[in-house]
Amino acid sequence: MTFPIADTYENLTYGFEFEFIGGSDPESLRHFEHAMHHLNVPYQFTGKYGQNEDDAWVLGADGSVGDFDTEKTLGGKFGFELVSPVLTLKDFPVLGKVLDAVKSCLSGYVNDTCGTHVHVGGLSFMRRGDYTGNESFTRGNCAVWLFSKLQPYLWNPLVHINRANNKYCARYEEGSYETDKYLALSSSGFMTHVKHPTMECRLHHGTLDVEEITEWAQVISRFLWFCFHENPCVHLDISESPDRIASSLLSQFHVPETLSKRLLNRIGEHHGE
Repeated sequence: MTFPIADTYENLTYGFEFEFIGGSDPESLRHFEHAMHHLNVPYQFTGKYGQNEDDAWVLGADGSVGDFDTEKTLGGKFGFELVSPVLTLKDFPVLGKVLDAVKSCLSGYVNDTCGTHVHVGGLSFMRRGDYTGNESFTRGNCAVWLFSKLQPYLWNPLVHINRANNKYCARYEEGSYETDKYLALSSSGFMTHVKHPTMECRLHHGTLDVEEITEWAQVISRFLWFCFHENPCVHLDISESPDRIASSLLSQFHVPETLSKRLLNRIGEHHGE
């Protein structure tokens, strides 16, 4: 049996889960619904926690999100999760407009209780040649292992320090399950019964900044493309400076130079250096 191959990086798909705090009064919710309608994107409000199985943006609740004055029922400040439909690179401009609507209509903001999850799809079909056995699934598990090994040198420095040891985005440990949902990078969504098989990265801090999250999504995609398409063998010299280590890894993952420079500028920003 032969599966189609995602033969260019631009063919990958993305899904986003944005955790944030916002106004949940009827007027704010109507305002946001009207803004989504104006953007001509499908939208559903559920008011409860749940995954997106449809081709629409879904706004629901997230009980893990909140601060001292956050309400547990609709009406005041509320912990939300906004889940995107399946997107491609060409949809990123619309993503920015949706996040603008979150901020303007719902007065959305993030704090340390919030995270942003990125799903990358198309990976189950990214082997060259015939699909045999469980090789693509094995490559997904290999990506989880390699991601965890590189966390101290590349991934953790790019996010807020509170994400590094967060139970909702834990680092993979030898002998545990690569399919654990609460890993920083997980293959839990890479199962055959899932409607849109993906690898999920949960490590990024909460953000409503489209540039920040789409740059993160692209570097995660480059890493996964490397793991699925090439021999995932990485050169790592921990005697070098942190900047040089990160630069070397980004180069090995074929991250474009302009994107690499922007990411390197973030090293230390989230850690008070």
